[in-house]
Amino acid sequence: MPQSKISICIPTYNRAAYLDWQLNQFLNFKEKIVDWEFVICNNGSTDNTREVIAKYKDELRITYHEFPKNMGPQGYYKTVEISSSNVLTYLADDDFLDVDAVNSYVSLFNEDKNLSAIFAPWKYLNAVKAEFNGQFYSQKEDLIVKQFDYLSATTLILQNKIFPEIFITKKNIALSLFEDCDICYHFFLKCAQLIKSGNVIFANIPFFYSITQHPADGNTTRIQAGNEQIKSYWDIYRGGFELLLGLSRIQNNSFDQLGHKLLLDNFVTDRMILAIVNNIRSGEFLKSYWIYLRVIAQIGPFELNQEFTFKNIIGLAALDLIINETRCHSDIIILDISLDKGIRTLANEYCPKKYFLNNENILEKNTLNEFHIDSNSHLEAVKKLNFFGL
Repeated sequence: MPQSKISICIPTYNRAAYLDWQLNQFLNFKEKIVDWEFVICNNGSTDNTREVIAKYKDELRITYHEFPKNMGPQGYYKTVEISSSNVLTYLADDDFLDVDAVNSYVSLFNEDKNLSAIFAPWKYLNAVKAEFNGQFYSQKEDLIVKQFDYLSATTLILQNKIFPEIFITKKNIALSLFEDCDICYHFFLKCAQLIKSGNVIFANIPFFYSITQHPADGNTTRIQAGNEQIKSYWDIYRGGFELLLGLSRIQNNSFDQLGHKLLLDNFVTDRMILAIVNNIRSGEFLKSYWIYLRVIAQIGPFELNQEFTFKNIIGLAALDLIINETRCHSDIIILDISLDKGIRTLANEYCPKKYFLNNENILEKNTLNEFHIDSNSHLEAVKKLNFFGL
């Protein structure tokens, strides 16, 4: 059997239904993936993962390893270690790939022997409805960054708001990449390593499909990990960019440092504004207000939109403040009719399992466990949070 031209590295743990769907989808492209290797590491699953893999052994080229217990991230590193191809990419056991795009990108490694990685945006796919729901970042054309050119990479990433998370690389390089880092966003650190290792392409056509709704989940729409990260990762993002800018400064101390600092500040501010919105929409109102105050340091007082005005942001935060300071342990918070209607409506919309408009919203009424917030206590909380005297 000829050597595989790419290894698809898939760690898995107790996700047999997802893996079964994924491998079955690849059967639809058998003639295009005859030289693909699927490297699967079973992290000690207790479900029927082993049987699922056995079902596809004769249909797909599968290399398999099984740990006796869950080894966490070591599952991925094991897939890299036992892969047989010189080129590989990571694939979550519940996502999918654009087969044609992958084949196209793999051929570029033969054209440029010094190519270390190809980054690309990713599409969101609703696998239940078989329709795409946009993609995460975009750029007009493929862009090449030469080896050691950290400055061009940093400029490109900042200007295009690129997140270098999805990539195809070489096995020997993948084995040397650093693991997670809590000082800076680890994908920016990996990006720096890949630029150190060779030329890098930032491609404009996605090859990775992130599944937003999966047949194995029924009708449930997934919470995307990236949306959770947005709620708190802006300082980690800054750390990653500062690392890249530090490498750029060592490489060329004469570049426009103020210009790049402005790009970085704008990028981080955009992320913080998204964090305000995402925290409100997940019911973390007080946290969103503290972030709002930090953003003011960058751009001054502002209104996000008609819904997320300063009045509404501080009004929602006041509800959480009351809960925190009263040490309330009730699961049912009744918002009195005397409260501002807009605040009551938003609180119930974005935190419906906690804040109720009135007793009629409660299916299992337990008056002993209710906590009421009236307009007087809410006004006092708003005053406490309002540092502006407005």
